[in-house]
Amino acid sequence: MTDKTELTKYTEIKITPEYLCSLPESERKTLRNELYQYPEEGLNYEFCEKVKEYKLLHFDLNSNEEGSKRYKGTLQWDTEELDDLDLGSEINISQLKEILKHNKDISYEEAESLFNADPNLLLTSMSLIANNYNRILTEVEGKYMYNKEVNDIDFFRSDFLFTNSEEKIFLTGRTLLKELSQNSPGSCNGYIEQLTRDIDTVILKLNIGLIRSYAKRYEDFVDKETLFQEGAGGILRALTKFDIDKGYRFSTYAMWWIQQAIRLEVKKNASLIRRPTHIMNGIIRFNKIQEFLKKINGEDPTFDETWEYCCKNDIKLPKDKEVFRNAMKYNTLSSLDEEFSNAQSTHTGSSNNLYDHIESTQDNMDEFKKDLEDRQYLDLLFEKANLSEDEKTVIMMRHGLIPNFKTDVVTQTFREIAEILEIPRHRISQIHSAALKKLASAVAKIYSR
Repeated sequence: MTDKTELTKYTEIKITPEYLCSLPESERKTLRNELYQYPEEGLNYEFCEKVKEYKLLHFDLNSNEEGSKRYKGTLQWDTEELDDLDLGSEINISQLKEILKHNKDISYEEAESLFNADPNLLLTSMSLIANNYNRILTEVEGKYMYNKEVNDIDFFRSDFLFTNSEEKIFLTGRTLLKELSQNSPGSCNGYIEQLTRDIDTVILKLNIGLIRSYAKRYEDFVDKETLFQEGAGGILRALTKFDIDKGYRFSTYAMWWIQQAIRLEVKKNASLIRRPTHIMNGIIRFNKIQEFLKKINGEDPTFDETWEYCCKNDIKLPKDKEVFRNAMKYNTLSSLDEEFSNAQSTHTGSSNNLYDHIESTQDNMDEFKKDLEDRQYLDLLFEKANLSEDEKTVIMMRHGLIPNFKTDVVTQTFREIAEILEIPRHRISQIHSAALKKLASAVAKIYSR
């Protein structure tokens, strides 16, 4: 815990964007930690719940500031309505209006200064923002998506992409809430954590269009619902890693995580047949060139035409053309019994599927079972014959139960066994003869019962 003198040093400084910009990254994090401590009088959760009831964000159908959209209109705050609400002296109304009516070109430092190092203002404003955005997005998406299915790639399309100002306010508010949560008693973290999850939901919805822009490249490899789940996981992963002090745009940062998540899923589960990564990457490049040539020529190019174009333009593909041709041909197989054609099956007129090319393991299992039974019988025979360790070793090496790993010979001569065990050859012969007599006696006893 930091002493009061250091805390006073920070609180006496006016938190302005210029001051925040002047601080090194490490000192900025320290300042944030000191300013967003749990207040001695506590946080007013009841007031935050009351604020959630106010519907101040509206979807204006007559305005379209961002240009052509699927949803004609923009989101606008009715901040004048705040003056008519019974907010008492719990919150600085003018400061709350500043947060809601932020400038388009706002920076992370400007966004942080708007919260004025006030935990209650932070909690109230982010509760109001998260609840209103969730309400509007749910209403509008519900009206549009009621007749859409997840197998339509446009299911992932959303024209409510982050504006620069929205991005800065949401990500800054989320960062400060995480700081406040870490400095609050455990019993008080529940509300802040739930608010953070609500903010994450809005951020996910506002960035869902990023998933579509990348997932559509792989819709021939993996079902679209899986692509969406992996892309959404990439956005949530980006949220846990994002640092507002770096100054990057969240959409750029999230796009990298979306790409990693989707690429990994495609490489792992794109097909029942696991193919090398260079083959998968080659198929992706090849499909892009096919689409490009189709747009230019107005018809689907053949495999050879696309291959020739790739070679001329130094587009990296697997070296073996026929292997790659087969990989492209069987790329869409979805089950082991799905029929496909090749030269042989076309000539004979017979059906052909993956099962025809998978070796049956039944014969191997029968051989394994017989070997196991023989080994069990041999162990019993050795036990009944009461052989010594030398006798067991000589018998097993002489009759191929222990092969010579240097020469791969199964059965070994007395001379070879003598060299390995460093025992005279005539002694090996004596041990072998004695062991055979014991084994013959044991066999007689077993079958005489």
